[in-house]
This record gives sequence, structure tokens and C-alpha cells, in this order.
Amino acid sequence: MNHKPLASAFSKIERAKTHIQDLNARIEAFFGDNPYEISSHVDSKRCEEIWEVRLTKPIPPAIFNIIEDAVHNIRAPLDKMLSAYAVRNGKSPRGVWFPIADTLQQLKKPDSQPRRGIKKLPQQVYPFILKSKPYKRGNPLLWWLHQIDIGDKHWDEIVSVRSHPTFRLKRLAVYYGVPLIVGSKRGHHLVQEKLPGCLELLQQAGKPMAMFDIGPTGHLEFGISEKTVKTGYEFLTTTPGAKFKIEFHPSFEITLRQIPGFEREPVVSTLNQMRDLVERLLITFEKRFFS
Repeated sequence: MNHKPLASAFSKIERAKTHIQDLNARIEAFFGDNPYEISSHVDSKRCEEIWEVRLTKPIPPAIFNIIEDAVHNIRAPLDKMLSAYAVRNGKSPRGVWFPIADTLQQLKKPDSQPRRGIKKLPQQVYPFILKSKPYKRGNPLLWWLHQIDIGDKHWDEIVSVRSHPTFRLKRLAVYYGVPLIVGSKRGHHLVQEKLPGCLELLQQAGKPMAMFDIGPTGHLEFGISEKTVKTGYEFLTTTPGAKFKIEFHPSFEITLRQIPGFEREPVVSTLNQMRDLVERLLITFEKRFFS
């Protein structure tokens, strides 16, 4: 039987793919249960009632566990890759790991902790490592993968619901009062340009003063601005005491908020990018050193 030397590393990548698919299903199920409520408060100075949507349930622990499993199964193949190469060269895989440093200078020091992971390997491995830029400013996604894998997991500091979600509006009918702003003041929104007079308000008599009906297939999409954790996500401003019916769908995402540039990226997308990055390194290494 022709045994592939990096079979164990690639199997971890496939396992990570399964974790990511499971994670996506869990996230969809969590938000599919509509874990939010609508509330409002009156701004007496501006004579406005501000309506917000607020999450009522925390992120389930199972989601954190799957993310942790996925991260480990994405990071581990790099160590397995170099361990397999050590064995190929008649060395023990013990004490061999893929070096990921904080800085390029640290990576270049032969006696640094990251470099000790390749001291048993032939010198030609080092240029390959250097080209992958495994340090914070060189390949930040790879560096963060390593940090999350080895760090003490305070998941509430790493994983969060995206702070600027969106909502899709299909229909809004205001039966009493006036809609002043549809959407978030700090995001995309529609503004009532002309306010109705007193006679128009008296004639309202239960009929919709304002109507947005996008039809069966369309919708308007707005960004929601998070004002504070306590007040939630603003999506509508009316005159105080307004009565309305609304058909809308908040869209939230779970993100890895610690990673610069990926704060608003869905965690599933970020993990897939990490997985693709490591898989490319495995393929390139296999062609160069095992062909």
C-alpha cells in the first residue's frame, strides 16, 4: 500500500472541515430560534421613541467547543507536516513543531523558542518556513490561529456577536403615530421628510399613516448600530406611543472579534480561510519535500 507521508496532517484538515460545517449548522439553528426581543425607550428631549432589538440568549457553549476543536485541527497539521519530514530524514519527531513567532527578528534567531522546533530538520526547510511569514505582521491570520490554539481560552473575549448586524425589512405599517427614522441613526436609514399635521393625525383613525411594503420577494436591508450593550440594536424611531406592525428579520453573525480585519467576518468564513491557508502550505510542502 502506498502510504502518503502527510496523510495524518491532511486528515486533520478534513476533520476541521467537518467541524466548520457543524459549526455553521449550530449557528443557523441558534439564530433560527429568534433569540431576541423588541423593546423601546422614550427620548423626552427629542420627543422620540427609539425601538431596538436585543438578544435574549447567550452564545451556546457547544459553539465555543466546536470553534476550539476546529482551530486545533487547523493548527495541528503544520506540526504533523514537519514531524513527518523529521521521520523521513531518520530523526525522532519529538520536539519538532512548526515555528510561529511574534516578529520576524524572533523567527530569525537560531536559539529562539520558535526556531527550536526545526533544529533537527535539514537547512532547506528554513527558507520554506521564512517564505510563509509565520509572524504577526507577516501572516496575521496564521499568527492568530496559533495564538487562539495555544492561549488560555476566555471565549467571551475572543468570540462575540457582530456589533453591527443588519436587518431585512419587508413590511412596516404604522397605525398610530409617525415613523421618523426607519433603520439606525448611525447606519443606513430612511427619514420621514414631511411630518403630518394635526388634522392628518386626527384623521388617521386606525389607518396606516405610513406603509412600507416591499412585496413577496424583495426587502430593504439596513445596518444596525449598537449603542450600548444594555440598550441593544436600534432599528426604528417613532413619535412616542406609536403603534405599528412590522415584518423584519434581524441578521446576526458570530465573529472572532480579536483578529484585526476579521472583526465583522463570520467565524465560519474566518475558519475556512485559516483552513485553506494551512492546506495550501501542506500541498506546497508535500510537492517540494516529498515528491
